[in-house]
Amino acid sequence: MKGATIDHWYLIISIFVISASSIGFIMLLKEMDQKTILLKNTRIQQDKLKLEALNITKDKLFSIIAHDLRSPFNGILGFSELLIKNTQDFEVGESEKYLGIINSSAKSTLTLLDNLLHWAKTQTG
Repeated sequence: MKGATIDHWYLIISIFVISASSIGFIMLLKEMDQKTILLKNTRIQQDKLKLEALNITKDKLFSIIAHDLRSPFNGILGFSELLIKNTQDFEVGESEKYLGIINSSAKSTLTLLDNLLHWAKTQTG
């Protein structure tokens, strides 16, 4: 009987030690998970700040591009309207001069657009 009681105590103590070890391990895992979550949240915040800065830069770039494209188109529209409204008032040489300006502006604008499209393609991989 005495041997059976000792065996029961060994069993009880063994279960207690295993339970305590398991609880300690679970708490360690929980702490590790919390640290991992904290690190990931920090990384997310840093990435968010980087994305916000990139978005501001993108907006500035689009503003500059819009301005750079607007000017040549205003010139093209202005000279073409001038030629359309006053076709009979211009001599051939003067009309050719304005058509040359329109053509030059259109080519410059096309080059700007081609460069922009090439840049955009390199940015997306």
